[in-house]
Amino acid sequence: MGQHGKLYKTHTWKALRNRQLSHNPLCAFCLEEGLTTAATIVDHVERHNGDREAFFNGDLQSLCKPHHDGTKQRIEIHGYDPRVGDDGFPMDASHPFNAKASSEAADAREFFREYAIRNTQTRVRIAADATVTAPGVGSKPSADDQGTGGGHSRALTHFYHVKGL
Repeated sequence: MGQHGKLYKTHTWKALRNRQLSHNPLCAFCLEEGLTTAATIVDHVERHNGDREAFFNGDLQSLCKPHHDGTKQRIEIHGYDPRVGDDGFPMDASHPFNAKASSEAADAREFFREYAIRNTQTRVRIAADATVTAPGVGSKPSADDQGTGGGHSRALTHFYHVKGL
């Protein structure tokens, strides 16, 4: 509650809190992460700093206690959301990683996405090729191998080439 505890004890706040939790009973941050967690705290999206107008008329969100006491506090202290997406990069555009060099960050994201796609496509080609064996192991080279030697298949040779091996 902090220094504005009296505002949280008013009938108006209690009614706003009850309405928020009844309309949005799940934690907003958990939902963004694909989780379903009951919210127990009604949070002001923007700090109100004791301003009655902002306190009673500002945007509210429902949060679970761990997100309110952890993630939300870090957002308010540092000015950005520290969470990262499935790709491992910060989701918040104002995160220092994104703000420092947005074009470099976009380039890095694109590079890693393309690498993952190429890597997946290569593994699919290898899995589809029934003649794949380890280098120098297995049967004699076949016509399929086109002189790559040692039981390599074309897909495996391509894999080594892509990987720089």
